[in-house]
Order: sequence, then C-alpha cells, then structure tokens
Amino acid sequence: MKKTIIKAIILAVVFIIGIYFLTIFRGRGEVDQITNMSAPTLPTLYLNSFSEDMNELHGYTTEMEANYMRDTITPLSSDLTLPVTIKTYGEQIKKISYEVRSLDTTRLVEQTDVTDFKEETDTVTTTFDIKNLLEEDKEYILKINISTKTAENINYYTRIIKNENLKVKEKLNFIKEFNQKTFDKEAAKDLVIYLESNAYGDNSNFHRVNINSKFEQVTWGSLNIKQETFPIPEIKEIDKQTASVTLNYMVSVQNEDSDLEYCNVTEYYRVRYTQDRNYLLDFERTMSQMFDEENLVCKENRLTLGIRDQNIEFKESNNGTIVSFVQEGELYWINLKENKVAKIFSFKNNISDARENYNQYDIKVLSVDDEGNVDFIVYGYMNRGNYEGQVGIDALTYNGSTNTLEENVFIPSTRPYQILKESVNRFVYQNGQRKLFVDMDNTIYSIDLIERTYDEVVSNINPDSYVISKDNKMIAWQNGEDTMSATKITIINLSSGQRNMVSVEEDERVLPIGFMDDDFIYGVAKTEDIFSDITGTTLFPMYCIRIQNNIGEIIDEYKPDGIYIVDAQIQNNVIKLTRATLEEAGYSYVSDDSIMNSLESEEGKTKTNSIVSETKQQQQQLIFATNFSSNEPTLIHPKQILVKEDIVLKMKATKNQQDKYYVYGKGQLQGIYRNISEAVTKADQLYGVVVDDKQEYIWERGNRLIRTMISQITANQDTTGNSLATCLDAMLELEGTNVDSAALMERGENAVSILEQHIEGKIIELSNASLSAALYYVSNGAPVIAKLSSGTRVLIVGYDELNISVMNPDTGKIYKMGMNDSTNEFEAAGGRFITYIRAQK
Repeated sequence: MKKTIIKAIILAVVFIIGIYFLTIFRGRGEVDQITNMSAPTLPTLYLNSFSEDMNELHGYTTEMEANYMRDTITPLSSDLTLPVTIKTYGEQIKKISYEVRSLDTTRLVEQTDVTDFKEETDTVTTTFDIKNLLEEDKEYILKINISTKTAENINYYTRIIKNENLKVKEKLNFIKEFNQKTFDKEAAKDLVIYLESNAYGDNSNFHRVNINSKFEQVTWGSLNIKQETFPIPEIKEIDKQTASVTLNYMVSVQNEDSDLEYCNVTEYYRVRYTQDRNYLLDFERTMSQMFDEENLVCKENRLTLGIRDQNIEFKESNNGTIVSFVQEGELYWINLKENKVAKIFSFKNNISDARENYNQYDIKVLSVDDEGNVDFIVYGYMNRGNYEGQVGIDALTYNGSTNTLEENVFIPSTRPYQILKESVNRFVYQNGQRKLFVDMDNTIYSIDLIERTYDEVVSNINPDSYVISKDNKMIAWQNGEDTMSATKITIINLSSGQRNMVSVEEDERVLPIGFMDDDFIYGVAKTEDIFSDITGTTLFPMYCIRIQNNIGEIIDEYKPDGIYIVDAQIQNNVIKLTRATLEEAGYSYVSDDSIMNSLESEEGKTKTNSIVSETKQQQQQLIFATNFSSNEPTLIHPKQILVKEDIVLKMKATKNQQDKYYVYGKGQLQGIYRNISEAVTKADQLYGVVVDDKQEYIWERGNRLIRTMISQITANQDTTGNSLATCLDAMLELEGTNVDSAALMERGENAVSILEQHIEGKIIELSNASLSAALYYVSNGAPVIAKLSSGTRVLIVGYDELNISVMNPDTGKIYKMGMNDSTNEFEAAGGRFITYIRAQK
C-alpha cells in the first residue's frame, strides 16, 4: 500500500499533537523520551550429532530452573563429542562453557570451560568433548553458557542422552525428506503409503492438516506456495524405536493479486524406525498467516485475517468502534470511527530473523476503552527489547489519544514460556483501578500497576479448589486443606473488591462448581456421606446444588430426594448434573439432569466468522458493528515511551508442596495436572509423556517393551473373600515385604495407603484409563492391579502382542486373557488400575 504525501502530513500532525497532549496529560514539565524497541542481540546455537544438524537453541539472560527446560533432547554417540555452531549476528564471543547435571539438577556431573573455538563470519564453531561420566540411556541437562562483548552469562538449555542405537540419522532424514516432498506433488506420491486418510481428516482448512488428511491437503492443495526458510529439526522425545520431532519454518503464498502473504508453519512428526522401513505414527501441521496491516482485506464491516485458528484473541470498546486483536504474535488496533489502523506491538521487524520470529511468547488483551486505550500483557520469552532473553509478564498500555506505548511493570519468571502460559491461560484479569491479578505457580497475586507493588490474594492454592467466571472478574476458592474437607468458600469480585463467604454446617462440606455470569454455583455434601473406597479414591456425593447472586443471596437450590450429585459441569447456560444413589460398593448411577440459566449472557458487538475460498480454503474474519470508511484506513505507527525508573517487579517465591504432573505431547507442554490419572489419560490420547517436577518419567506412550513377563510373582488364591488384598500381598512380596493386607484393610487401611507404607517410590492409581496405558508399568517391571467388571481384582504380570498374563485370586493361577477381550473388560469396569514406580537409587 503506497504512502501518499497527504498521509505523511496527517501522520506528522497527529504525532506532534500527540506529543503535546502527552506532556499535558502526564503532568510533566518535559516531553517523555520516545524510542523504538531495541534490536535483538543474543546469538542462537545449533547442535550437530550423528552428523545431523538439530535443535536451534535461544539464549536466556537469567538463570532458569533447568529441570523445567525440557524443550529439546540431543542424542550423543558413544564418543560423546557434540559439535556446536553459534550464529553470532555480528556479536563477539568472549567465553564458552557448559555443565551437565542430573534431570532434577541436584547432581553436577561435569563443568567445563571451552577454550578451543573457531571464529568465522557471523559464526563460531566448536566441539564439546563431554566426559565419559554419563550412564547409558539416561537423560541429563546440558546448560551452555556464553558471554559476548555486550552480554554476560547467556544460558542455553537442552537435554542429552548417550545411546548409539537411537537411529537418529535415519529418523531425521525420513522427516526432512517427507517435508521437502510435500512441496513437490510428483515426488510426494511416495508419501501416500504413510498417510492414513479417512473421515477424521479435515480437508477444508490449511490451518491444521494431519495424518488423516488427504494427499492433496498434505501437499498444499492449489496454493501457490514457497518455502522461505528451511527448518532445523527439533527433537522432543527419542528412544530406540520412536522419535517425536518438530519443524518450524516460514512460507510465502501468492494471492489472487500476486501479492505475497507470509505464514509460519509448525510440523510435528512421530516416527518409528525398523530395519525394514520407517513408519509415520503421527503427523500434524499448523499454518498461521501473518497479518499485513498495509494490505487490509476488508469489505463493509468485515476484516479477513486469513489462514489461522478460530480462537481469535480480541477485545472491543463498549461502543464497539475500537477493536484490538492478536495475530501470530502481533497486536493490532482498529478505530472504525476514525478509520485508523495501528500495529500496537510486535517483535517482528525482520520476519526472516529466527530470533524475532521465535514463537515462545503470546499476547493477551485485557481491556479496550472508548478512548482507544488498550491494556495488554506480553508473556513468555522476550525476543528483543529491554528484557531480551528473559521470561516473564510485561504489562503495557497503548494510549489511543497520543499513539504511544508504555510499559507498566515487568514480572520475571525462571520457568519457560510453556509453563507460564498454563498459568496465564488459567487466569489473568485487570480491573478499572489498574490492579492486575495473575496466577503464578498456584499463588494469585494482586499487582498495583501505578505503585508497582504486589500482594498475595491467596497462596498455594489447589487448582482443583478454585473456579473463575468466564470474564475472569469473579473468583472463588475453598478454605481447607484439600478439596474434600472445606466448610467455607471465599468469593471475590475483582472489579469492585467485594467479598462474599459461603459457609455450611459443621457436619457438611462444600465444593465450588463455577459461575454463570456473576451468579456462583456450589455443591454441599454431608460429612457422613463422603468416603474413600477400598482403593483409596474419595467419593464426594452432594445432596444439593445452590446458586447465589453477587450479594450472597441464595436464588435457587437443587435438592433431589434420595439422589446425589456426583459431578456437575457448566456448559454455556446449563449446569449438567451426573447423578447417582449410594450403595455399599460405591455409586449406582441414575439418569442425568440439568439446571437452566434463565439469563442470557451478554455478547459483544464484534463477532468472529469463517469464510471459504477455492484456493486458501477456510479463512477467519472479524465482523464489526460499524462499517469501514470507503477511504483507505490511515496507518499509524506507535512509539514507545522510554520509562526512566525500574519497573521490574520480582515476586517472592512461595513454597509449593503440591505434586504436579506435566504432560508433553505433539512437541509441547499440553497441561499441568495434580491428578496422575488425568495426566496419564491426557498423555495417552496424545502419544505423549508425563513427568513430575523432578523430571522423573511417570508414564511414556512410546517407550514400552513389545512383550514382557514378571516371573517372580507368586500366584496365590484368595481365602479371605478380598481379591484386592490377595493382589496387594503378591505385589508386596515381589518387593520383599510380607504383609497381611486383608487384616490391614479390616482396620480401615485402603490399597493406596498400604502400598505407600511398604513401597519406596510413587504409588500410581488410575481411573478411566486404558489397558495400554497400564501396561507401561508392567513393561517397567511393576505388576498392575486391575478391576474386572464383576468387582474382582486381578494382577497383571505380563503381556505380549496378543495376550496379557494375569494372576486371578479366585483361581490362584496365572493365565492369559486376549488383548481385545481384556481391554473391553477393564474398560467396562471403569479403567481402574493400581501400580507403582520404584524410587530411583
């Protein structure tokens, strides 16, 4: 879009007027210094192993918690040499060193200064000769530290593993070849045997393509596409059989007007290598278009954003004339009334620079007012600017009157973007008094953006014990040691500061369910009805559901006679209720019910929409309440106010005793859970892994033996009428402990508590889990107690491709069950399994 002289004059006048009003508005005797965001300075690192380039690493200028830095893994050959290339971008490298630690960071294995490195134009190369102190097939943390002329102590993180038999070269070559062939339809014919095209594949949208998509979709349809950057493979997980790898690159697409549109592409591969061939177990590609404010595709009140996901992050002013939205890591602002468009925030001055177009951050819009002011946060890894190389939350304000951007506060974090993202996605809110509320590591903070101070609203909160309204304005949490023992709930309106309290009788317990607009929904159970079954699972049958308004008045109560509510979920304007009657063995489910909300939720004026074109297929749009002017919108370019005082606000770390489980799949963190069973179920769906805070593996989908048998198990016959106790005795006998589990259970112990007392390690209790998920623990040498549909417990002690081997206490024998039959049998019983992970010595 060509800039005219008139536009230049208008822009200059707007800028001068803006500076004038800025001086008056801020009450200062001099004009604030206006600046541009500083260019990136940190080098990038590239590793080479088994003669393959891999794992582009970005630098951190603060010391990170290394046990959470598990973005990539770098396999090492038996000679333990690791060639490293540093792309300097003109920076002079002064010093290089590295250290190797255990995954939990507690043990330093090696610390070495690198003195031999070769400097070339824009690159430095060296080779790390890692000492032969690594155990075979065990993961470690490698932290690389470099210093440049302008920055000291830049840290780079990866995991390393020593194993000669991982077939790294074969797996990576297959992935790179697959990627390149998708751009050549003739060559891509070889790829058909790897695809699993079926009805589950979406062939109407280039934003997400997967292994189930058709050949034509995988090979970019009729897009006039060109690969602009070539990806360095990033290995996420690897074992002898499988590997999970991502590729990140940029493409250009020529549109109908012959203009180039640029998109970022991420591909995820999960492959298995055999001597005969490679197998593609999973493939997923996402494509997201960068927004071009100089070539708007707009008509009447519709703005086309192009190929991207449907979840558009945006907010609008009350009158609907000003809208701010996020696209591919950039924040835009549109004033429909004044016919103006601005790119408020972006790291991407040069989209081909791997540092500027690095996707480990995101933007969230907090508010937009009728004057055009926008409050927002940038959170994650800071690609450039004042906090380059740090992770944190940067709270900023765009002033629509002066066309300037100002930082309010920067909150640093020592954990990577993907963990910070989980917290921000769960909860963040800013009220009209310029108080920012954030959840960081299960502590909710209130941050005063004017005074740059903070308070803890509630600390060490269990994510399962608090609920948030849809607009994040209302929050409610239990007051109690755990979710099943609370007698009170605190409710805060973060906009007004008003607090309400829910209290129940001494013989009752209360559970928060959620919000409908400002109305709060909670459930109440009698203490005598709450119990743990023989496996240790706590059941919380609620005899009533109550709804109270924002001033604490009960406006509705659901209290069925003789029926209990065992689960309640809010979906849109309906509360879905799972109901049951209580039996000695647990629940007996009856028909579900629901509670309707008579109030309609207020919707904004701006809507989202999908359109379809023949070439680009599905594209996303914003539909505004007001039409665009017939004239071309004026582009304005905000400047940043240079803040003179220190705005870094370091939070005091709170000691968190809660066990947490991290699910990684498809190349990224997929969720943080407190419940092992939920984490394993999620990882099972994604062919992923579960690790704890110490990075110890809790579960892996790919790393399982084809067949195994725990031969030391002694088959016993149940003589007590308690098959679970007999299975526990056999399990504990394997671990060298003789226990009378039946007698302990008669005294009130349950299966989990018995195992916790006598096994050194972590007890794993699964529900609604697949047999396949449970067999991972058998592969690791731990038998698994499984529940049959009859209620009897059996002990799984082995498996092969067709059968599982179980010890059945009813018969006192070990016998085989067909894999398909046993899968269906355990599923019918609720997927209930108990096992353990031995403590690492």
